[in-house]
Amino acid sequence: VAFPEVSEEERLALEKEQNDKAIAYAAEKEAELAAAKDALEDAETELNAAKNKVDDLDPEASSEETEMAYELKDKAEVDLEKRKQEVAEAEHELKSARKLIIVKRRYKRPKRDPESES
Repeated sequence: VAFPEVSEEERLALEKEQNDKAIAYAAEKEAELAAAKDALEDAETELNAAKNKVDDLDPEASSEETEMAYELKDKAEVDLEKRKQEVAEAEHELKSARKLIIVKRRYKRPKRDPESES
């Protein structure tokens, strides 16, 4: 199977387009990571509030009120773990996205200097 020859100019233009797409993709992943970290921070705040509610329970509180406070705390703990996982996944995706940019740059050929070739 023969492949059509691509001029150096076309190859560089295509390479630049691919690299620009990789950069845009990485920027998107950075935004997703920032959002995941914000959600994690919110989950930590919620958990702390739920823990405080449990700690501040009146010994005379109804069993319903006590149960509700512990359920809130448990739910907040589960949510926090979920958010931690989302941050870890977003960090991994960002790392992978950044590798695309580096790989594309690594394979760019250095421009030849016609003066040094003569």
